[in-house]
Amino acid sequence: KLLEVVFECFESAGLSMEQISGTNTGVYVGNFTVDYLTMQARDPDYMHRYNATGSGTAIMSNRISHAFNLNGPSFTIDTACSSSIYCLHNAVNAIKNGECDGAIVAAANLITAPEQHLGTMKGGVLSPTSTCHTFDASADGYGRAEAVNSVYLKSLSSALRDGNKIWGIVRGTAINSNGRTPGITLPSAKLQEAVIRKAYASAGLNFDETDYIECHGTGTAVGDPIEVDGLQSCFGPREWPLKIGSVKANLGHSEAASGLTSLIKVALALDKGQIPPTYGVKKLNPKIHLEKANMSIAMDVGEWPRDLRRASINSFGYGGANAHAIVESLDSFLNKPREKVHVPSDRKAQVVVLPISAASKKSLENRLKQTEEIVQRGDADITQSLAFTLTQKSPSMRNKRFLLARTRADGSSEMLEPEAPETVDAKSAGLPFAFIFTGQGAQYPEMGKQLLQNNESFRNTIRELDNYLQSLSTKTAPTWTLEQTLLDSPLTSQINHVTRSQPICTAIQIGLVNLLQSWGVVPSAVVGHSSGEIAAAYAAGLLDAKEAILAAYFRGYAVGMLKSRGIMVAAGISPDHAEQLIDEQGLRGKVCVACVNSPESVTLSGSEEGAEILLKELQKNKLFARKIETGGRAYHSHLVKEIGPLYESLLAPHLDENPKLYSSDVTMFSSVGYESSKYLHLAKQARKAKYWRDNLENSVQFSSALQDLIGDGKIHLIEIGPHPALKGPVQQVRTSIKVDKNILPYSSTFVRGKDAELCIMKLAGNLYLHGHELQWQNVNNLPQQNQVILHDVQPYPWDYSAGLLWAESRPSVELRNRQHVRHELLGSPATAGNGIDWSWRNIIRATEASWLLDHKVESQIVFPATGYLAMAMEAIAQVKGLKSAISGNS
Repeated sequence: KLLEVVFECFESAGLSMEQISGTNTGVYVGNFTVDYLTMQARDPDYMHRYNATGSGTAIMSNRISHAFNLNGPSFTIDTACSSSIYCLHNAVNAIKNGECDGAIVAAANLITAPEQHLGTMKGGVLSPTSTCHTFDASADGYGRAEAVNSVYLKSLSSALRDGNKIWGIVRGTAINSNGRTPGITLPSAKLQEAVIRKAYASAGLNFDETDYIECHGTGTAVGDPIEVDGLQSCFGPREWPLKIGSVKANLGHSEAASGLTSLIKVALALDKGQIPPTYGVKKLNPKIHLEKANMSIAMDVGEWPRDLRRASINSFGYGGANAHAIVESLDSFLNKPREKVHVPSDRKAQVVVLPISAASKKSLENRLKQTEEIVQRGDADITQSLAFTLTQKSPSMRNKRFLLARTRADGSSEMLEPEAPETVDAKSAGLPFAFIFTGQGAQYPEMGKQLLQNNESFRNTIRELDNYLQSLSTKTAPTWTLEQTLLDSPLTSQINHVTRSQPICTAIQIGLVNLLQSWGVVPSAVVGHSSGEIAAAYAAGLLDAKEAILAAYFRGYAVGMLKSRGIMVAAGISPDHAEQLIDEQGLRGKVCVACVNSPESVTLSGSEEGAEILLKELQKNKLFARKIETGGRAYHSHLVKEIGPLYESLLAPHLDENPKLYSSDVTMFSSVGYESSKYLHLAKQARKAKYWRDNLENSVQFSSALQDLIGDGKIHLIEIGPHPALKGPVQQVRTSIKVDKNILPYSSTFVRGKDAELCIMKLAGNLYLHGHELQWQNVNNLPQQNQVILHDVQPYPWDYSAGLLWAESRPSVELRNRQHVRHELLGSPATAGNGIDWSWRNIIRATEASWLLDHKVESQIVFPATGYLAMAMEAIAQVKGLKSAISGNS
């Protein structure tokens, strides 16, 4: 349980497991009771091999250091009820002394065995009502409580530097011991006073600036008055009222964990600026005199009386180990008033990705529900802070999903309808990327519009490319812009005009390459289909952005001068079948196989008459065939050769033929027919206008280029373009070369008719599912004021369906689950019986059965025969499960 709470502590602090691993972080654990260890020792023959490493007190701290790979000091402290504040003291000093950079202070108190409880009860310190009547006249001992808690400490300068949520500043701590008192469990007001003075002296603070004291306050008739006397000696007399209280009256006494419980209460009080009430004080203990120091018990919720919010915490061990801590709010320490976060009035609308992971499917489903509940509050700031928390600080576990949320300019937010999660095989996790670039013909009005409006990085790329085009000579510069054409409505859009579609598709692709690069998504290989090769060359570093957009623009410009008209037809047949069909119809020289997309897909191009004949023939034979919208241009056929020289002459002045400095980590596979293995050769060719003329005129050998790129698989393909037009060919190539889709996953960027921003953020989510590390700050691109950890989230939903990690012998189980209380004569059933032969064990005490003293023979007390009869009757009643027990007097 302690490991769980420490994990939650790190999450709350905004630290992922990857960030904390290997750091110089100390672990200080307070521990007193050892119930689980006691349970393990009840049957020596059952002793588990992991008994020492699973239940030893030293292991409580060492296990945390081991599990989270923390390299600072690691030890467990037992000073009984002051253990956790002793831990706090040691952790604070270790950070100050440079022994560690941060520290976990934790404690646990779980009541799982009766022995400790019985021992405490016999010591006379437990309340018969199981309640801490702190400060009350009815104080009669304390009520035990369970608690597992943890806090994370680091230096203030580090916390401010890292932008952590700071719940409070530990101004000073001190520890001491009572020494010899009339009894080891009797407290000393003098030494309690001394430890308080020591803490304030070490911090250089004045007593009169403290307005609240969280007392040890267990609710014992002796301890509470002594503690208050010690406080009055330090804090009184004073003019300003002093409130005191104790969390034990509200939650019980969690023993070793009680100090941290008090610390957490005080931290929350400082953060909220309110002093919480102490429960159940009806009549003040007559031995407590509050008027000496102008003290009063916090009975109701009250505002902190002054701007300076500082509190003290007392914590005492029953053996005389005293501890004191002074905690102050951050703004009080910095002497700065609390400031409200300024939300800019020009807030933008955007889609954010919420990546979620968990160790089990059940925990994942619960975490999805938790996330949805937060987004459904409808607050954009909270949703964006949640996105920051999930993407920057949460650990990545094996079961993953993602959600998409939209935040609006008016400050509201909504959960977007989740799509069916993509099934991801372990084989596809973290594979290298390869980009495939869509060719011409996939454009449509308003493509990329939402991303252009809402993503600054993408918009800046488009505007940069526009500047390059507008810098051309008046004769060749466009009279339109890329940005406006992308934003034009379908009714007025000119995007399908050949002079615009070519550069706009390339601009979209360059923008996507830049965006993905900012995410940390960089290809190891690229291949382009037809004009898609231009952006592929940019991604490979063979062209810069200006050269790429000019290559695309002049291609469209030249094709716009084309007088010959023709059409292109996509056909679901093999290249051999296509060639055979052309010959059978006598269309050689009129129609050609312009593109080999896959073993079962080609594009035919040529004269309108010839291509129409093939189209009808294919449709007649019920084979897939459709006309492609190209504006009457038959690309990659003899009909475009008339403008080839023009294209080459326009582009040549803007390219020098010397290879640029390119990244050898990105290989471009040519679909023009150039040998990609000779990469330097291809790099030189791509610097020549002749290569791009060939790209326009020659057939597209996409299928073979893609197969060369794929090799034996183990690569993640991402199609960069307006629509996943190459998804079908990719699947067909994958099938033909018999490569498992799990080692050759495919993803796309935009989809025709869908919100472009939503599509690209879904891609980010899917890449997360595939185990890729993304630069989330660039993915979600959150405003600065919302790049903060959201602390108002539920803790990790642990999954206990597999059963607890619990080992216990039968004697221990039977002892914990006794059906009958101990009988004064019969005693208690012996443990580990077989259920057939029954035996009981007892130590007869005359103090419990005083009537036995009356049975004497010649002044000697003799156990009466009726006693044996009573024992037998009680035994029968227990074995048979009779409701009414038989007492010794019946």
